[in-house]
Amino acid sequence: MKYKGAPLVKGKRVTGFTNGEEEEVQLTKVVPFPVEDELMRLGAIFEKVRNWQPFSIVDGRLVTGQNPASSTSAATRGTTNQTEKMKSTNDVLDHHLKAIEHGDVNAVLSNYAPDAVLFRSDGIFKGVAAIRSVLARFVAEFQTPGTTTKTKQRLVAGDYSYMLWTAETADNVYELATDTYVVKEGKIVAQSFTAKVNSKR
Repeated sequence: MKYKGAPLVKGKRVTGFTNGEEEEVQLTKVVPFPVEDELMRLGAIFEKVRNWQPFSIVDGRLVTGQNPASSTSAATRGTTNQTEKMKSTNDVLDHHLKAIEHGDVNAVLSNYAPDAVLFRSDGIFKGVAAIRSVLARFVAEFQTPGTTTKTKQRLVAGDYSYMLWTAETADNVYELATDTYVVKEGKIVAQSFTAKVNSKR
């Protein structure tokens, strides 16, 4: 199934029957394809827990469960999710910044719409897979010991946000950096980033 020309699950946090569970019930040669592999091929951010444990994920309006044991939690979370208010721009930014702070790349990427666009001085990165290639390095850099960051300004007006910040990592000094965000339906659809960076190397 596709949405706006892309697989519905592209860039979404999802779960499903894992390769390990398929193997345990000897279905690997029966089913047309492993669910885990297919979801990842379609660009989903696949998450899982130990085999046969209850586990469900809500990403926007999409609710998925890992296995039969997850049906109750998936149904409950889906019902709750329908009544929740759409995340505000501030909510998205709070989650985004905390995920970076914790070094959780998948959580960072879960804030982006499947067709999100990131503008940087080194190019335009469209889609979660392309953005991952940039943010994985960025997040890793900010996990180095001794890293400090300071937000100097954070402005939000409806779907739009602007941030001004400085930072120092093991490799670089960010004398001045800015991010702008456009958030629609609880997801970042566009972001621009620029910074004056001095290398320590």
